[in-house]
Amino acid sequence: YEPNKLLYNNLKKKGYRISNKTVPPLDEKSNTQDAVILLHILEHMPSSAIAEELINEIYRILKPGGIVFLAFPSYLSWKQNFFNMDYTHSFITTELNVSQLLADYGLIKTSTYYFYGNFFNGFGQLLNTGISLLQSILTFFLPRKITRNETFQKMGITFAENILMIAEKPIETSQKLDILLTENVRLTTKK
Repeated sequence: YEPNKLLYNNLKKKGYRISNKTVPPLDEKSNTQDAVILLHILEHMPSSAIAEELINEIYRILKPGGIVFLAFPSYLSWKQNFFNMDYTHSFITTELNVSQLLADYGLIKTSTYYFYGNFFNGFGQLLNTGISLLQSILTFFLPRKITRNETFQKMGITFAENILMIAEKPIETSQKLDILLTENVRLTTKK
């Protein structure tokens, strides 16, 4: 699901099966997807009920062992800019509340990474801290007309903390046995 028309057209030209629509619901059949990728989608859900519905739908369409990748802004880092820089942000995303949301719908968090602009972990965090400090100092000394400027404000979120979380739909014990048996049959027929 891709709302950006240019990206949508480029992906279509490359042969990807893609649609442009509002989610949830998801059109895919149950237990058919190996992976789902949500890049800065969750925070745009209009309510927690819709966010819950989306995660429930993702659980439904993932195959057992399937993976969901979620990237989202950290509200605790973005603070007022979470809403100030994008009026379409509605669902507050923090590491804890997204982890709880995934767990509530049966997905098991396997990894969490922090990124700041194009940088992961330490260096990006240092940039985020430095820019936030510089912005605070400049806000004190510069006229309000400059510090309330959109470009000046966006400077503060360029390296704000974002989170990449990876979760997995668990495989039931009976399903693990079926997978092992299927793999064993494939291996023995290759000999």
